Amino acid sequence: MSFSSDIKDELYEKLPAARHCMIAELSALMRFGTGEGQTLVLCEKLREKLNNTYPEFSEAVIFQDCCKKNFLKGAFLAVGTLSAPERGYDLEFVCPKEEDASLICDTLLKLDFNPKKTLRRNRYIVYTHDGDSVVDFLGMIEAHRALLEMENVRVVKELRGQVNRRVNCETANLTKQANAYVKQREAIEKLMGAGRFPDLPGSLREIAELRLANPDASLEELGAMLDPPVGKSGVNHRLRRLVEMAEKGEHKK
Repeated sequence: MSFSSDIKDELYEKLPAARHCMIAELSALMRFGTGEGQTLVLCEKLREKLNNTYPEFSEAVIFQDCCKKNFLKGAFLAVGTLSAPERGYDLEFVCPKEEDASLICDTLLKLDFNPKKTLRRNRYIVYTHDGDSVVDFLGMIEAHRALLEMENVRVVKELRGQVNRRVNCETANLTKQANAYVKQREAIEKLMGAGRFPDLPGSLREIAELRLANPDASLEELGAMLDPPVGKSGVNHRLRRLVEMAEKGEHKK
């Protein structure tokens, strides 16, 4: 079964508490529905509750916010779809008539949603792809199981995204650190190979030896090995000076 079908199965079991909300939901089912399957069963249940009343739709039916919500619940049961949360947040109402799509769109707007409307393959579509709006809609129509499932998926997606961002950041930092070490090592080896190493200031010789002996150490760790200890910026300055000397040819006699 689809995610939409699961939501509708949950909603079919829930009847509005107030008579006016029943009328709003039944009005939507009668206006948008095909009168088949569980939709027909729900219509009959509502009619029985309303003493076999067959309401005709008018704006007065959805004057109150609670009635608007139940009207949209009925519209979703009749012509609504929602993609599985793993694939995205695609809530749609598919209507053959533009006036029906406009009615659904206007009702959503009055409840502070921000839907869009389009024409697709001779059908008028009211839709939103916003995750927060979809969650709010499920809460509004009391599709609690679907809401919980969607929130769980959203949490997993968010955690996965955070982990991926952290891994990418750490990978980038490690790559940057490895590239810096290669550059520093090559510079130090140039100075040593040219016989200039003994002529270097003691601070540069010391950091050069530590860098070669500790290729995986961070700048902070290298600084802590010095006596007296030196901060990250000081270590970076000394290593940068060694690279500059090698690049400028100062390693040559």
